[in-house]
Amino acid sequence: MGYTSAAFHPDGLILGTGTTGATVRIWDVKSRGNVANFDGHTGAVTAISFSENGYFLATAAHDGVKLWDLRKLKNFRSFELYDQDTPTNSVDFDHSGSYLAIAGSDIRVYQVGSVKAEWNCIKTLPDLSGTG
Repeated sequence: MGYTSAAFHPDGLILGTGTTGATVRIWDVKSRGNVANFDGHTGAVTAISFSENGYFLATAAHDGVKLWDLRKLKNFRSFELYDQDTPTNSVDFDHSGSYLAIAGSDIRVYQVGSVKAEWNCIKTLPDLSGTG
């Protein structure tokens, strides 16, 4: 099992890593210990991103995007793959913590909600690969 993605938590004390085995691992940087694992993807985790406030972790894989509540250590929302032929390649929270971008066959920008509130897609940027 190899690592496919990595990102630091905003406080710098936690490192999140994605693996080829579909597991997301959370590491305590100081102790160098694995403190939590998240399972649920069906393939390699291609990207991970922590929210600005450190409460949420977004993970991308070929099956879509999962959002994890780091305070309760559980998955609270999933965005299914919207194009079966194109994997989700990237996820990133903006620095204000207000938006999450998901890149696959297009880019979708979601307004960040809470664990219970909706995360609404506010903008879709189309695939431009066919336009010279």
